[in-house]
Amino acid sequence: PYQAPDLDGILATQGWTLQLYEDFEGLFPGQWILEDFSSDGFDRTWGDTSYWSQYGNWSIWPADTGTDRVDPSLGYPDNLNSWIEYEFDFSGMDDVFIDFGLWYDTEPNYDWIYFCASIDFVNYSCDYLSGYSGGWTDQAYWLTSYAGYSQVWLAWVFVSDYSISGPDYFGPYVDEVYVYGYSVDTTP
Repeated sequence: PYQAPDLDGILATQGWTLQLYEDFEGLFPGQWILEDFSSDGFDRTWGDTSYWSQYGNWSIWPADTGTDRVDPSLGYPDNLNSWIEYEFDFSGMDDVFIDFGLWYDTEPNYDWIYFCASIDFVNYSCDYLSGYSGGWTDQAYWLTSYAGYSQVWLAWVFVSDYSISGPDYFGPYVDEVYVYGYSVDTTP
């Protein structure tokens, strides 16, 4: 089985502090913000699933919650615009780092998984992927420009177009989320 890297062991010795660790094994959604911006009239958003995981038994998938949830074994639906966000206070931080597991299988160049960050819950800067990951990947981002802000939202977004989805493609799964902050000690 997959073994997540020992980020705590590596970063803690350098003065980094864990701001969030989420393996989706416990109560969900907790403090996670779930939103469905699809315009098709269905109610589907990110939910925890035991269908596929990087480590442990649970991960999250973009259509596993809501009155019109979809079974992950069937693949993802068309016209999905599903968001999951978490709000952080990085006001005391000088640097921020995130690492998470991502597995994805989407219609190449038409359906996209985004990782995004925002300081106002409206305008987001995003990185995006499409196609097939070939297995679980570790995604790591330095979020230095977000350090010092008292409100920062980190989000995963999945958007599918109007055709060719499940059962041909299974979508993205996110697991093993680590968020670290670093503060420079200015004590004389």
